[in-house]
Amino acid sequence: MISRRSLLGCAAAFASPGSVALAQAIEAAEAFPSRPLRLVIPLPPGGGADLLGRLMANSLGKVLGQAVVVDNRAGAGGTIGSRYVAQTRADGYTLLLGYTSSHGINPALLNVPYDAVADFTPVSLLATAPNVLVCNPQFSPNSVAEVVEQARKQPEGVRYASAGIGSSPHLSGVMFDQKAGTRMLHVPYRGNGPALLAVTSGEVELTFASLPSALSLRQNGEVKVLGVTSPERHALMADVPPVADTLPGFDTGQWYAIYAPPNLPQPLLGRLNRATNEALGDPAIAAQIQGEGFEVLGSTPEELRRYTQNEITKWRQLAAETGLRLD
Repeated sequence: MISRRSLLGCAAAFASPGSVALAQAIEAAEAFPSRPLRLVIPLPPGGGADLLGRLMANSLGKVLGQAVVVDNRAGAGGTIGSRYVAQTRADGYTLLLGYTSSHGINPALLNVPYDAVADFTPVSLLATAPNVLVCNPQFSPNSVAEVVEQARKQPEGVRYASAGIGSSPHLSGVMFDQKAGTRMLHVPYRGNGPALLAVTSGEVELTFASLPSALSLRQNGEVKVLGVTSPERHALMADVPPVADTLPGFDTGQWYAIYAPPNLPQPLLGRLNRATNEALGDPAIAAQIQGEGFEVLGSTPEELRRYTQNEITKWRQLAAETGLRLD
């Protein structure tokens, strides 16, 4: 009996260069993966993105039948790890956990060393998580409307922490000021942990933290949560209204996706997209992800490409409307 490999080889001998390349790509995809993969997380260990990435690496590895090793390459708001993947060979064995800053805010507002659309192959959206407006328990306002009222009375008297200039919490504060007609004082910190610590200690009044990072703090009474930044309420904080109820159009949050290096062959992309969506569809993994405050998504590569482009456009528009500059 003639093997499939032999048939492909015979066909290739009489085919055009383009069809030869296609046959070779199909054969490579059928054998993929033959060794462990690497998932680059462009953030330090321990945060919400790292947790999501490790859950996905474990589930994706089970689907593919090969280990998916996590590689934390943190720095410059996700830029260092993202650039590394953009310059890596497109063989399907190196993937990136892209997120709000690396593929939305930074490309829109900074001169990053990559094109967030052209320099990557989009694989699939993974999940989203809203930010939440969290305040020190001693901060007198008990609603978004009361925060707006106090911030209008005291320009720069209300301080908000962020995980750094250009981070999602920073841009959430910028959007809040834009829609509320306020001028809060931005106090950047080096990461979400220090920013939340500044709120719980009373060093600043509030921050826009990711919902997963705020869950335990709220349960322990260390912060009060006044609003969620998604258009709808979140199941894990069903009693917390959207900020948009007070400031129409307010919508910020965190999102996460899988990208590969540019020009990944279509057969490999199809294999990785199907595997990623299958991994997300595992009920046990989906329950774990949702239990941490994320909403599980999944998508086609084209849907992720459009999503990335729309995010960049959104933040560029905000910068144009507010005169915001980060460089």
